[in-house]
Amino acid sequence: MLFLVWQRNQAKQPIPLPVVAQSTIVEGAGYSLYRWEAGLQLVVLYDGAYTTNACTIGSVDTVSSTVYGCRIPFHNGTITTWSVQTTDGKTGILSVDGRTYQLPREAGVIRVQADGGENRITAFQRNLPMFQHDTADRQLYQWLVQDPELSVFATQFGLGN
Repeated sequence: MLFLVWQRNQAKQPIPLPVVAQSTIVEGAGYSLYRWEAGLQLVVLYDGAYTTNACTIGSVDTVSSTVYGCRIPFHNGTITTWSVQTTDGKTGILSVDGRTYQLPREAGVIRVQADGGENRITAFQRNLPMFQHDTADRQLYQWLVQDPELSVFATQFGLGN
């Protein structure tokens, strides 16, 4: 008896992982700027004092899809979780406490306001400049000060100094 086994061997594509271009925690707030080599970017603004951001990277399936996710415990007892799933590093799905947004079409900036109970999540669809790692804080400041809804964060984080 002869058994032949044929296995289709697909070359795995590298999983697109984000780079934390900039991250800052100040008294009562914080932000993180994430970018993927292929161009996807996300700014997460935390409005409330938090302890740390515990973030992990993991594969969703074998189709080169990855999830980058964070769990943020705030000092007042509020906890928020968010994650990004992308297969190409250009587009993706952002999930924040059970709500989903298409990236970059529906969101580029997420604001998490912690009030000790439920979080208030606000998604802002913005065209972000291509942040560079070595000048991301200066670029973020220049971009934030021009946005009427987000400019308060520029001075709160001490950017541009």
